[in-house]
Amino acid sequence: MSQNEKYDSIRLIIAMPPRQYFGGNDWQNALTIVESLRLSFPNIFLFDCDAYLSGSDARFAAQMKAARKFQPNVGLSLPNSSYGLILDKRASYYKKRFRDYLTFPQRPTPLGNVFADELGVPIIMLWDHLITHAPQFLLGYAPVQRQESLPGSLAKLTDGLVRKNFIHYVPDSGHIEVFDRLGVWKPGSVRRYVVPGHNIFLNGQPEPPNGLITDRVLFVGNLSAGGAISAYGDDPVVQEIKDYVTHVKCKDWGTAAWRAYEEIAAQKVAAGIAELHPDHSFFWSLGRPLTTDVVLTAFRTTVFKSLAAPIDFYGGFTDPDFVADLGRSGLFNAMGSVPFEKLGEIYARYQFAVDITHTPFIHGSNAKVLNCFAAGGFMFVDWKEDLHQELGALAEQFMYRNAEELNSKMERLRRNPNKRLEIIQAVRERILSGLNFVAFLSGTIRDAAQLSQS
Repeated sequence: MSQNEKYDSIRLIIAMPPRQYFGGNDWQNALTIVESLRLSFPNIFLFDCDAYLSGSDARFAAQMKAARKFQPNVGLSLPNSSYGLILDKRASYYKKRFRDYLTFPQRPTPLGNVFADELGVPIIMLWDHLITHAPQFLLGYAPVQRQESLPGSLAKLTDGLVRKNFIHYVPDSGHIEVFDRLGVWKPGSVRRYVVPGHNIFLNGQPEPPNGLITDRVLFVGNLSAGGAISAYGDDPVVQEIKDYVTHVKCKDWGTAAWRAYEEIAAQKVAAGIAELHPDHSFFWSLGRPLTTDVVLTAFRTTVFKSLAAPIDFYGGFTDPDFVADLGRSGLFNAMGSVPFEKLGEIYARYQFAVDITHTPFIHGSNAKVLNCFAAGGFMFVDWKEDLHQELGALAEQFMYRNAEELNSKMERLRRNPNKRLEIIQAVRERILSGLNFVAFLSGTIRDAAQLSQS
């Protein structure tokens, strides 16, 4: 079927993220996906999470009335499943501390998820970092001290995730394996996907008209000072775990931070520290800031220091002061942030970009690498098995396992610009032929529509 084929019978309702979350980046990402879908799905209703979070009964009631009138038959949560979970109307949701970061309505509400239960439609749950995002929304955002830790987390995760009308897509086979092994859901009940490229990046020039930037390397992303970990104070167990996981990841780039965390947590459980068992809230509460902030920043700075060329750093919108300070230290040139839709122009300007995958991932990755190739740029990324499974030998051309491999592959392509262009074109062809959001979501939405009919 053509990617531009219209599906008039499908009435798609989309959960849009709060505008202020993640520096507004998720909102921009969601808008680009929505616009790329409209050619195939002309009947789209945007359900604004802000209307639910605002605390205004009238605003939320008006949106619910409009949603019911629209009569959707498929739901979609963009750009990740957490925004589908935000719309969880169960009374127990108000016990969470995430309201410290977003304002939740203080009023009695009907039970059930807005899409899955109140509107009664299947909802496509596109996960990003399942092992950190799901516990964040289902167990609570605030740090849990060891002495406050409670068992029962696995049952809560099951209760929140294994729900009628929830269709989970997880971009990491390692995350799926973790939840399979822990018995959170039935093995084989969720779908794995490789995060596809955004279609807007396929519209740019294959190469910039003013030539390439060859004397500097591009990085697009974030770094964080990791302030959340400070909530654990001087707990020696936390300090030991933090040092261990950081050391393992920065020494062996191919080791997943989460695997190292599971390893030392199991050792501590065997030594009598029960709070580090995955059934305890402390295990998930510590794992999130450890991998998302502390280890991520340590690993990315390790890779930066290994590069044989200066770095231009775009992004840093979640902790701009920290990024600015690191820029002044000489680690990179802090270039500020740009709107999501402008990134294609930046990707195409550089001879080489480098990505250092967000460390909560185990075998998966985000769309950044494919977006760069779609825009006509070239991005190296640390080895990720799921991306290798998707692209085969082609992925070998731009993935690295250590500093030596990264620098040697970069130097070989500097000396062979035609080979660089061949690799870019080969990846772009894969993106054009199906590894893009329109193709991927068209299939998932059609599948969900068939489910709603049955």
